[in-house]
Amino acid sequence: MDRYERELLDDAISQLSASIGNALREGFETEAVLEEKDELTDFGAMWVQGYLVGQLATLRAISAGNPNVSPADIEEIGALVAEHDSRIASEIYS
Repeated sequence: MDRYERELLDDAISQLSASIGNALREGFETEAVLEEKDELTDFGAMWVQGYLVGQLATLRAISAGNPNVSPADIEEIGALVAEHDSRIASEIYS
């Protein structure tokens, strides 16, 4: 993943954490996505990761015409989700 792509996804998750938390709260039972007040379940984290993979694929399709996402990209997105886990979880809990 290029640096600008990671920065864009980091900004997106920072700015959209309330919207992501709301989507998780409205779409699933709280127990399915929230482990603790500040921790997502594995399922919740995977949902957020899938959302960000979609964002990356869209960005790549628009900018380069190739929406492919590699396993390394998915791993890096997983790390990004882990960094923002408590922020998103607190939005679900609120």
